[in-house]
Amino acid sequence: MAALLVAGGNLSLMIHESQHYTMLSIREYLRRVGIPYEDLQRMLDPIDPLNFIGNLSPRPIVFHLGKFDEIFPAKAGRQLYEKAGEPKQIYWYDSGRDVPLDLVIMRVLNFMNQKLLGRTFNQRGLPS
Repeated sequence: MAALLVAGGNLSLMIHESQHYTMLSIREYLRRVGIPYEDLQRMLDPIDPLNFIGNLSPRPIVFHLGKFDEIFPAKAGRQLYEKAGEPKQIYWYDSGRDVPLDLVIMRVLNFMNQKLLGRTFNQRGLPS
């Protein structure tokens, strides 16, 4: 069982589209030495979560992703979710990396209670 918060796959996409300040210098370096993103992806394939997320199945996975995450673009999170096997669940938040932790914690605990114990809880933490 896994709960993934503000995660993503496709490392070359993250390097290409992330607005994190470290990525700017990495993109400049790649441009300067002439490494195209296709080659970069091949180099990163051995460690890219996209290539391993399917191995977690049949263990349940819940994703909590920010629609406006500037480090892990939403597209990278969506790709990771799509590659994951069942059972899986996804929550999108109208935020960047600052997902609402109170809601995330409640949903993660509910997910784990449901998958481990077969029980769900309402928003006040009481059994449904």
